[in-house]
Amino acid sequence: MGNISTTTIIIGNIITLAGSALMVLVGFLKSKKSILITQAVQVSVMAFGNYVLGGISGVIVNAVTLIRNLVALKTKFSVPIKIAFIAVQIVLAVIFRQDGIIYWLPIVAGCMFTWFIDTEDMFLFKWIIIIVQALWAVFDFSIYNYSTLVFDIFAIISNAVAVYQMKKQKMQVDDSV
Repeated sequence: MGNISTTTIIIGNIITLAGSALMVLVGFLKSKKSILITQAVQVSVMAFGNYVLGGISGVIVNAVTLIRNLVALKTKFSVPIKIAFIAVQIVLAVIFRQDGIIYWLPIVAGCMFTWFIDTEDMFLFKWIIIIVQALWAVFDFSIYNYSTLVFDIFAIISNAVAVYQMKKQKMQVDDSV
């Protein structure tokens, strides 16, 4: 990570706090369109906060995510489109010399989300969000992004609650048949 001043850590955490609040909101949204729109605003703020904190792979993934989500709102994702977005993230990570497993966690998370972005199964989609947030939590801790780390945990919990409610609702429907 290098040396990072306390002032920079505080400024970076203040910036990411707003994006973190939006991240948690995503856990309570039920339509893919509202999730993707809210995420577009969130990732813009988070990219800037990651830049301040020196998390360049976070900037890469957030920038690609913004473009990917805007495309996803207008276009059905085909396998070639998914592969193109995944390739862009990987190539940018290599170009910007993101060495070490910690720096690759956001890249893996971004690639995972991209691959499953068009799933119609909201239960699976919520699980993907949980896994992606867990990867980001480790990365955020490593770049001193503590405000986002707390919200990563909240997002994991909110999506887990949504998964539980979806499963419980499905069980009730199955029992009534």
